[in-house]
Amino acid sequence: MPKLSKEQFRLLLWLSIPSSFFEVTSDHHLHEVLYNGLHNYKDEKGERYKFDIRTLQALAGNKLVDFETVYYCGLEWTRYTITDAGKLLTLNMTADFYV
Repeated sequence: MPKLSKEQFRLLLWLSIPSSFFEVTSDHHLHEVLYNGLHNYKDEKGERYKFDIRTLQALAGNKLVDFETVYYCGLEWTRYTITDAGKLLTLNMTADFYV
């Protein structure tokens, strides 16, 4: 079982909600890549947080999320969804909180 950071677990937990997905697009500039879709969010306490592209890449590297390319008005976006392994890990981790 991979060790997840708080941010990775938060994103994985959010993606475990039925019909949830996360989409990101990127603008490639000369020396950097800017990612759109990784905005600031607020939790139930009103605290701000932001998902980082490295969080998505780490979860994808551990096969906990899957991704596919989708197009909107000719723009390429990457859609991330949770895998069965990610759902099982989330279920096991949340069950540990109630035991």
